[in-house]
Amino acid sequence: MEQPYQIAPDATGSERPTLLVVEDDPQLMGLLQIVLEGAGFGVVLAGDGRQALDTLARAQAENLPVDLVMMDLNMPVMDGRECLRHLHGLQRQVPVLLLSGDAWEDLEEDLQGRVAGMVQKPVGLRTLLTQVRRILERSGQA
Repeated sequence: MEQPYQIAPDATGSERPTLLVVEDDPQLMGLLQIVLEGAGFGVVLAGDGRQALDTLARAQAENLPVDLVMMDLNMPVMDGRECLRHLHGLQRQVPVLLLSGDAWEDLEEDLQGRVAGMVQKPVGLRTLLTQVRRILERSGQA
């Protein structure tokens, strides 16, 4: 499931924002990849929190940008809650957008402060893209 990390240049050769999509549902992961790439983003995929942390560590070691992590909360191996706790220890803080069937109120208070936003599944594509762009603009990556 995991793919090698790659910078995603656009047609002009300049770098475009790169999103790490962490989702255990292969169909949803594929749909998100198509939609996000179609909207002009580079996309890297991970099937669980452990793969996400490995991908981010590799990207950081190679000085390659990941501009936003879009993550499900409920996944096998390492869920989103545990992954969020580990993300806090990384050198470069990457904004996280939660994509979950859970409600914001169900997220532990200590984790609410570690995320840039949350959208509930099912989510409309326009709403999702609006949230992604808003977070990237706030972090200076758009």
